Amino acid sequence: MRGVSYPARPGQLAEHAAHNRAGREIVDALRTLPPRAYEGPNQVCMALYGRFCQVEAVL
Repeated sequence: MRGVSYPARPGQLAEHAAHNRAGREIVDALRTLPPRAYEGPNQVCMALYGRFCQVEAVL
């Protein structure tokens, strides 16, 4: 998720993804993450998929 200022909360992540024309499934998944501040893309990936991943390829 290039361009996101971390730490970021789920609403911020979803808004950024929508602004960058991410698919609805991704935007919805980000919006429904547990409500906390995520320190970077690996934390977001872990919350979404339960593992580290190449975030830019997925999001």
